Amino acid sequence: MKRFYVGIILILFAANSYGVHNMLINGSTSANISADASFELTFTFDGSPNAKGTFYLDANGNNQLDASDPWIVKRRLIDGNFNDEDETTNGQYRELCEAFKFSGNLLFYAEDNGVSDTVVLTVDSIASNYSIAGNVNLPASRSRLLVCVIKIIDAMNMDFVIEYGNFTDNSGNYYIGLPSSYNGKWINMVVLDPAIVAPDYASNEPDIDSVLITGHNSKTLAMRSVVPDSTTLWGTLKDDANSPITDPTSITAYAYFYGTTDPIWVKLWKTDANGAYRIPLKKASFVTAWAYGVAVTSIADQFYGSYMNPIIPSANGNLNSPAQINLELKAYRPNATITGHVNKAGSNYDKCRLWTDADGIGDNFTYTYSNGNYTMPVYSGASQWYIGVHRTSIPEGFASTPLRDTVGPGATGVNFSITSGAEEGANEFKAFTTIYPNPFTSNIVFTLSGLKDVGNLMIYDIAGNCVSEIEPTTRDNNIQFILSEGLSTGVYFYSLTAGDRIFKGKLVKLQ
Repeated sequence: MKRFYVGIILILFAANSYGVHNMLINGSTSANISADASFELTFTFDGSPNAKGTFYLDANGNNQLDASDPWIVKRRLIDGNFNDEDETTNGQYRELCEAFKFSGNLLFYAEDNGVSDTVVLTVDSIASNYSIAGNVNLPASRSRLLVCVIKIIDAMNMDFVIEYGNFTDNSGNYYIGLPSSYNGKWINMVVLDPAIVAPDYASNEPDIDSVLITGHNSKTLAMRSVVPDSTTLWGTLKDDANSPITDPTSITAYAYFYGTTDPIWVKLWKTDANGAYRIPLKKASFVTAWAYGVAVTSIADQFYGSYMNPIIPSANGNLNSPAQINLELKAYRPNATITGHVNKAGSNYDKCRLWTDADGIGDNFTYTYSNGNYTMPVYSGASQWYIGVHRTSIPEGFASTPLRDTVGPGATGVNFSITSGAEEGANEFKAFTTIYPNPFTSNIVFTLSGLKDVGNLMIYDIAGNCVSEIEPTTRDNNIQFILSEGLSTGVYFYSLTAGDRIFKGKLVKLQ
């Protein structure tokens, strides 16, 4: 899931690094917007046609960047890329930024040859008749925690995006205004700690904190201790040359705990200047971790990566308590591109999101930016990349042709067509509706929709031996597989063939 938050280090920039001037938001050095409003970022490059920009939380509200202000979002600003609305390599940059979605006092800072170039951005909560408010219950109230309304895209991989959010005040209180379209809907909530002010705590599983929106609702949330036994997850983030990545980077860890009533926890941390990280946890049966730098894609959807999302190492089994778990992480710097075009119903399709990944490398995404054209940053070390239009850019009743393509780094003319009249579920990403629960202790149910010519579900152990083959059944017009055989504790992999497509993933059996 791959969508989280980064830390508290005030970055010092060397002279002659990246320069910008005349930086403005909505034509001003101090802008005020609503959480659901887009905004315009403009500036002029000083020389090099790229820069690094960072959104900080103005923790004390003094409209100045202080060493104690945590950074929330990092951005890559490149002249002429898909975000640059003027679409020419002329030293001018204009970006129409997506709505920030969460409220707070923010500062946007760009590297500027050692001279601060900062714009103040105040984001107000939505004013409406629908909201959610309350308190985050910690032994001691903490500020700077980010309370989020989220949309769960993939429950199996805990893949979610933030819809709206708000930072807690000094007493742990929060308020989130919501559009009227939320009336009568259940929402999921999670508490995140982008500033790492409560390092010994992690959030509940989002499904636990569900609320029915009927007006001005209240909800007390809780973060729970994860260090009762001093278990620690630690390691170093390195690049493809095995050198530590010194850019401060967020590390995300999931810990799956023993017992049927324990939830899935999310824990965030940051690397230091040597690429090292150390995350406090508690006794767990399975731990997965990965790293993100550059941008926080849950908050700022426009993304241009300095590093590819890395592979996902894991530690599993009966971990001793306390356990010192070493997970070395690797990321890859994009040094090649894939280019092409997307049309929808015969017209150029701008602001269309595309996704790509490569076996063992990770994934990335980009957007079409001019007459349906796109440029996807990739890593040249992978011989082939899988690329397609992301599910969020394929409306109901439409389908992408092809669903995805397989090309090498440097490929050009990789085009996609979005057409109407598609069969239900024609989008590949809608294949797996649910795989629940995972990890599991006894039974696990796969529920699928929109697939034809579905074969048997194959389950393999880590040695590659087939340990179970399950035939599909039909329920409520969906296809289901129910795994109830007595598998021993451990990690397994599934494989499913549907027509000419193969779906694969990982399962975890707990005691």
